[in-house]
Amino acid sequence: MTRPDDQFRGADDAAQVGPKTHPADREWMPDDPIDMHAVELPGDPEVMLALMVEEYLRLGFDTNAILSLAQDPNYRAFHELYVAFGAEGFSERMMGIVERTGVMRFAATEHPVSDCCDVPEVIPLTVGKEKQ
Repeated sequence: MTRPDDQFRGADDAAQVGPKTHPADREWMPDDPIDMHAVELPGDPEVMLALMVEEYLRLGFDTNAILSLAQDPNYRAFHELYVAFGAEGFSERMMGIVERTGVMRFAATEHPVSDCCDVPEVIPLTVGKEKQ
């Protein structure tokens, strides 16, 4: 029987001794690094920029907010794209993505319940044929 994650297992996994445990259930070891370290991977900077800008647009960020994030060195990958393309190149690319994607906006409106209608507070729902 194969499991869905078998395709991602290496040959060394088959020789593993002992049961697997969730990281949260493991004993903490002083020499166990818990710091996250970013690594650089090869890829197309244009695609990376498009994906990051689209994600922020879908979260509802406007162009000024996205530009502020890109200018902030604490957002390392995004800032490095900003530096690589330059301020003008970044802005031009961002505006092209905005034109293609748009900015996601939501509004929630609550309407007061009116007493104009005789609607029962609980509406019974049935599935299939009703019993009589």
